[in-house]
Amino acid sequence: MRLLRGILCLAALLAVSCSKEAGFNFSDAAPEFYKADVIVTIKQDADGTVFFQYGSDRLYPGAGYPFERQCRAMASVTIYAEEVPLYGHRVDVNWLEPIDQGAFIPYPAEGYGSDGIDVLTKSWITSVEDGYVTLHYMAWWGDPAGHHDFFLVQGEDPYELTLMHNANGDEETVYSEGTIYFDINSLPPTEDGPHKLRINWTSTEGNPVSAEFDFETRT
Repeated sequence: MRLLRGILCLAALLAVSCSKEAGFNFSDAAPEFYKADVIVTIKQDADGTVFFQYGSDRLYPGAGYPFERQCRAMASVTIYAEEVPLYGHRVDVNWLEPIDQGAFIPYPAEGYGSDGIDVLTKSWITSVEDGYVTLHYMAWWGDPAGHHDFFLVQGEDPYELTLMHNANGDEETVYSEGTIYFDINSLPPTEDGPHKLRINWTSTEGNPVSAEFDFETRT
Protein backbone atom coordinates (compact mmCIF):
# COMPACT_ATOMS: atom_id res chain seq x y z
CA MET A 1 0.00 0.00 0.00
CA ARG A 2 1.27 3.48 -0.86
CA LEU A 3 0.07 4.70 2.54
CA LEU A 4 2.24 7.74 3.22
CA ARG A 5 2.10 9.16 -0.30
CA GLY A 6 -1.64 8.48 -0.41
CA ILE A 7 -2.17 10.41 2.83
CA LEU A 8 -0.23 13.40 1.47
CA CYS A 9 -2.27 13.36 -1.72
CA LEU A 10 -5.51 13.12 0.25
CA ALA A 11 -4.51 16.10 2.36
CA ALA A 12 -3.97 18.16 -0.76
CA LEU A 13 -7.23 16.99 -2.30
CA LEU A 14 -9.28 17.74 0.77
CA ALA A 15 -7.90 21.27 0.88
CA VAL A 16 -9.35 22.26 -2.53
CA SER A 17 -11.58 19.62 -4.05
CA CYS A 18 -13.81 19.88 -7.09
CA SER A 19 -17.22 18.27 -6.79
CA LYS A 20 -18.35 16.67 -10.04
CA GLU A 21 -21.89 17.82 -9.32
CA ALA A 22 -20.67 21.44 -9.36
CA GLY A 23 -19.68 21.33 -13.03
CA PHE A 24 -16.92 23.43 -14.61
CA ASN A 25 -16.72 26.83 -12.93
CA PHE A 26 -15.37 29.12 -15.64
CA SER A 27 -16.27 32.71 -14.81
CA ASP A 28 -15.74 36.27 -15.98
CA ALA A 29 -12.87 36.50 -13.47
CA ALA A 30 -11.22 33.31 -14.75
CA PRO A 31 -12.58 32.76 -18.27
CA GLU A 32 -9.81 30.55 -19.66
CA PHE A 33 -8.71 28.03 -17.02
CA TYR A 34 -8.78 27.06 -13.34
CA LYS A 35 -7.13 24.48 -11.10
CA ALA A 36 -9.11 21.62 -9.54
CA ASP A 37 -8.56 18.38 -7.61
CA VAL A 38 -10.58 15.48 -9.01
CA ILE A 39 -11.18 11.74 -8.94
CA VAL A 40 -11.17 10.27 -12.47
CA THR A 41 -11.02 7.04 -14.41
CA ILE A 42 -8.01 6.87 -16.72
CA LYS A 43 -9.21 5.36 -20.01
CA GLN A 44 -7.90 4.67 -23.49
CA ASP A 45 -9.90 4.54 -26.74
CA ALA A 46 -9.43 1.83 -29.36
CA ASP A 47 -7.16 4.18 -31.32
CA GLY A 48 -4.90 4.64 -28.28
CA THR A 49 -6.10 8.11 -27.23
CA VAL A 50 -6.00 8.55 -23.44
CA PHE A 51 -8.68 10.57 -21.65
CA PHE A 52 -10.04 10.97 -18.12
CA GLN A 53 -13.64 10.09 -17.30
CA TYR A 54 -14.88 12.64 -14.76
CA GLY A 55 -18.45 11.82 -13.77
CA SER A 56 -20.42 12.11 -17.00
CA ASP A 57 -17.76 14.40 -18.52
CA ARG A 58 -14.41 13.82 -20.16
CA LEU A 59 -11.08 15.58 -19.68
CA TYR A 60 -8.28 15.47 -22.25
CA PRO A 61 -4.67 15.41 -20.96
CA GLY A 62 -3.12 15.80 -24.41
CA ALA A 63 -1.77 13.61 -27.18
CA GLY A 64 0.71 10.96 -26.12
CA TYR A 65 -0.29 10.87 -22.46
CA PRO A 66 1.15 7.61 -20.98
CA PHE A 67 -1.23 4.74 -20.26
CA GLU A 68 -0.59 1.55 -18.27
CA ARG A 69 -4.10 0.31 -17.51
CA GLN A 70 -7.60 1.56 -16.84
CA CYS A 71 -7.86 2.60 -13.21
CA ARG A 72 -9.24 5.18 -10.80
CA ALA A 73 -6.91 7.99 -9.80
CA MET A 74 -6.79 11.21 -7.80
CA ALA A 75 -5.31 14.16 -9.62
CA SER A 76 -4.66 17.86 -9.54
CA VAL A 77 -5.41 19.33 -12.95
CA THR A 78 -5.67 22.70 -14.64
CA ILE A 79 -8.90 22.68 -16.66
CA TYR A 80 -9.07 24.93 -19.74
CA ALA A 81 -12.19 26.34 -21.38
CA GLU A 82 -10.97 24.90 -24.68
CA GLU A 83 -12.77 21.67 -25.59
CA VAL A 84 -11.32 18.91 -27.75
CA PRO A 85 -13.98 17.15 -29.90
CA LEU A 86 -14.96 13.76 -28.37
CA TYR A 87 -12.56 14.19 -25.42
CA GLY A 88 -13.89 17.16 -23.47
CA HIS A 89 -12.01 20.03 -21.82
CA ARG A 90 -8.25 20.13 -22.26
CA VAL A 91 -6.32 19.72 -19.00
CA ASP A 92 -2.75 19.94 -17.76
CA VAL A 93 -1.92 17.31 -15.14
CA ASN A 94 -0.15 18.86 -12.14
CA TRP A 95 0.10 15.54 -10.30
CA LEU A 96 -1.71 12.22 -10.50
CA GLU A 97 -1.79 9.29 -8.06
CA PRO A 98 -3.45 5.97 -9.01
CA ILE A 99 -5.76 4.69 -6.26
CA ASP A 100 -5.15 1.20 -4.86
CA GLN A 101 -7.57 -1.41 -6.18
CA GLY A 102 -9.35 -3.92 -3.96
CA ALA A 103 -10.76 -7.26 -5.10
CA PHE A 104 -14.42 -7.63 -6.09
CA ILE A 105 -15.51 -11.15 -5.08
CA PRO A 106 -18.62 -12.68 -6.69
CA TYR A 107 -21.20 -14.64 -4.66
CA PRO A 108 -20.82 -16.91 -2.78
CA ALA A 109 -17.81 -15.77 -0.77
CA GLU A 110 -16.86 -15.55 2.89
CA GLY A 111 -13.87 -15.43 5.21
CA TYR A 112 -12.07 -12.51 3.60
CA GLY A 113 -11.36 -10.59 6.81
CA SER A 114 -13.22 -9.11 9.75
CA ASP A 115 -11.03 -6.15 10.77
CA GLY A 116 -12.89 -2.88 11.25
CA ILE A 117 -12.99 0.00 8.80
CA ASP A 118 -14.77 3.37 8.81
CA VAL A 119 -16.07 4.53 5.43
CA LEU A 120 -16.35 8.31 5.11
CA THR A 121 -19.72 8.34 3.33
CA LYS A 122 -19.96 12.15 3.26
CA SER A 123 -16.55 12.57 1.65
CA TRP A 124 -16.64 13.83 -1.95
CA ILE A 125 -14.15 11.07 -2.78
CA THR A 126 -16.60 8.28 -1.86
CA SER A 127 -18.69 7.50 -4.93
CA VAL A 128 -20.29 4.86 -7.12
CA GLU A 129 -19.83 5.87 -10.74
CA ASP A 130 -18.52 4.66 -14.10
CA GLY A 131 -18.75 1.04 -12.94
CA TYR A 132 -16.53 1.59 -9.89
CA VAL A 133 -16.96 1.90 -6.13
CA THR A 134 -14.42 4.41 -4.77
CA LEU A 135 -14.20 4.67 -0.98
CA HIS A 136 -12.52 7.17 1.31
CA TYR A 137 -11.97 5.40 4.64
CA MET A 138 -10.24 5.42 8.03
CA ALA A 139 -8.59 2.35 9.58
CA TRP A 140 -5.96 1.32 12.11
CA TRP A 141 -2.41 0.76 10.86
CA GLY A 142 0.90 -0.22 12.38
CA ASP A 143 3.92 2.10 12.45
CA PRO A 144 5.45 1.28 10.06
CA ALA A 145 2.28 0.11 8.30
CA GLY A 146 1.90 -3.49 7.21
CA HIS A 147 0.08 -4.78 4.14
CA HIS A 148 -3.72 -4.64 4.30
CA ASP A 149 -6.19 -6.35 1.95
CA PHE A 150 -9.65 -5.05 1.02
CA PHE A 151 -12.48 -7.04 -0.56
CA LEU A 152 -15.95 -6.12 -1.77
CA VAL A 153 -18.02 -9.30 -1.52
CA GLN A 154 -21.22 -9.83 -3.48
CA GLY A 155 -24.21 -11.21 -1.59
CA GLU A 156 -27.04 -13.44 -2.77
CA ASP A 157 -28.70 -10.20 -3.85
CA PRO A 158 -26.12 -8.96 -6.40
CA TYR A 159 -26.81 -5.34 -5.43
CA GLU A 160 -25.97 -5.92 -1.76
CA LEU A 161 -22.22 -5.96 -1.12
CA THR A 162 -20.06 -6.38 1.98
CA LEU A 163 -16.78 -4.52 2.43
CA MET A 164 -14.23 -6.73 4.17
CA HIS A 165 -10.86 -5.66 5.57
CA ASN A 166 -7.98 -7.97 6.45
CA ALA A 167 -5.18 -6.15 8.32
CA ASN A 168 -3.07 -9.33 8.27
CA GLY A 169 -2.20 -8.89 11.95
CA ASP A 170 -0.93 -5.32 11.55
CA GLU A 171 -0.76 -3.45 14.88
CA GLU A 172 -3.38 -0.83 15.71
CA THR A 173 -1.05 2.12 16.24
CA VAL A 174 -2.13 4.86 13.81
CA TYR A 175 -5.73 5.68 12.90
CA SER A 176 -5.31 7.00 9.37
CA GLU A 177 -7.19 7.58 6.13
CA GLY A 178 -6.87 6.00 2.72
CA THR A 179 -8.69 5.36 -0.54
CA ILE A 180 -9.58 2.13 -2.31
CA TYR A 181 -11.62 1.33 -5.42
CA PHE A 182 -13.40 -1.75 -6.75
CA ASP A 183 -14.44 -2.65 -10.29
CA ILE A 184 -18.14 -3.68 -10.18
CA ASN A 185 -18.81 -3.68 -13.92
CA SER A 186 -19.68 -7.39 -13.71
CA LEU A 187 -22.89 -6.65 -11.76
CA PRO A 188 -26.15 -7.35 -13.63
CA PRO A 189 -27.03 -4.42 -15.91
CA THR A 190 -29.44 -1.77 -14.68
CA GLU A 191 -31.77 -1.45 -17.63
CA ASP A 192 -34.41 0.92 -16.19
CA GLY A 193 -32.25 3.65 -14.69
CA PRO A 194 -30.25 3.76 -11.42
CA HIS A 195 -30.55 0.86 -8.97
CA LYS A 196 -29.93 1.08 -5.23
CA LEU A 197 -26.61 -0.48 -4.26
CA ARG A 198 -26.22 -1.34 -0.57
CA ILE A 199 -22.74 -1.69 0.98
CA ASN A 200 -22.30 -3.20 4.46
CA TRP A 201 -19.20 -3.13 6.65
CA THR A 202 -18.02 -3.42 10.26
CA SER A 203 -16.73 -0.22 11.88
CA THR A 204 -13.45 0.00 13.80
CA GLU A 205 -15.59 -0.08 16.97
CA GLY A 206 -17.12 -3.39 15.88
CA ASN A 207 -20.55 -2.06 14.88
CA PRO A 208 -22.44 -3.05 11.72
CA VAL A 209 -22.81 -0.12 9.30
CA SER A 210 -24.36 0.23 5.86
CA ALA A 211 -24.96 2.87 3.20
CA GLU A 212 -26.90 3.02 -0.05
CA PHE A 213 -25.73 4.50 -3.33
CA ASP A 214 -27.28 4.94 -6.76
CA PHE A 215 -25.69 2.52 -9.24
CA GLU A 216 -26.17 2.62 -12.98
CA THR A 217 -24.44 0.39 -15.52
CA ARG A 218 -21.71 2.15 -17.48
CA THR A 219 -22.94 3.29 -20.90
